[in-house]
Amino acid sequence: TLPIDPEVISGYSMWNTSIGPRQLIDQLSGSEGTLGIVTSLTLRLIPKRHHSEVTLIPVTEDDLPSLIETAKHHKAESLFMYDETFQNLTDRYHPGLLPIFLETPYVLIVIHKDNDKKRLRDTVKSFKSELHIPEHLIKSSDDEQKFLRIMSYEFLHATAMTYSKGALVPLSSTEGGVVKINELPRYIQEVASYVHKGGKVSTLTGYVGSGHLAVTTLIDPYGKLYAEDITSHQDYIFSLLKKYKGGLSATGGDGLSRTPYLSYIYNETTLSVFGRIKKAWDPLSILNPGKKVNISLTYLNKHLVSPKHKQERP
Repeated sequence: TLPIDPEVISGYSMWNTSIGPRQLIDQLSGSEGTLGIVTSLTLRLIPKRHHSEVTLIPVTEDDLPSLIETAKHHKAESLFMYDETFQNLTDRYHPGLLPIFLETPYVLIVIHKDNDKKRLRDTVKSFKSELHIPEHLIKSSDDEQKFLRIMSYEFLHATAMTYSKGALVPLSSTEGGVVKINELPRYIQEVASYVHKGGKVSTLTGYVGSGHLAVTTLIDPYGKLYAEDITSHQDYIFSLLKKYKGGLSATGGDGLSRTPYLSYIYNETTLSVFGRIKKAWDPLSILNPGKKVNISLTYLNKHLVSPKHKQERP
């Protein structure tokens, strides 16, 4: 058992309290920056549910904790939030794909699934009745696959690249932030204030049923301040996550860019365990060198090489 700080949010402790999706590969491969050895697994198969209904709700950040609790009470399968920038980009390059909500900062996608159509309708009807939101402001769909596509990072990144005609690239290192659900409103307010002042195009999306918020910012890969843009952006977002006792890696692993910030999340005892495991299994640092352990911000800055500089190398 790793001596992880008890107040830290991790993929493992969220497993039974969040609203999906929880991907097994994220739990085993680098989730939350942990480095350990899986010795046994107990798996439980979940029957496939053949019918689904998608509900879209205009929300503010202050609405989220109570809405998440209501959705959890009504057995929602998945929750995903996106902001006005995401809506506008999607409408511009994929017109008609999303319903348009006016004058709302965020939209919450709630997916319910069941094998019984009547029971599904009754569940969704009961859920909507507790929202205390005018019916005409709520949108519904039975096209789950369309919304699963919209909720993917591939869709977000491709849309962002289309917007910039390939001149800017999405910075994904800050897409794994996660905080306690009751802290989401304050965290989102601080993140939104920061990105709106930053002068760069950013979107806020995420599986908020798990306290997850992805901050995706477009940066110039050929700019002179490429490395500085990345590190200053990460410094701010990761400092906020430290402030709210959150995690850096709700999705994916840590790699080069997140490793220097693991001390924001884990104490020295835990980090030393990671180092000892790495040394025991890979003493020569052959397996994925320069990741996970012994990475400083100085090392990171030296190894953040823009595509332009890569092309100029002999």
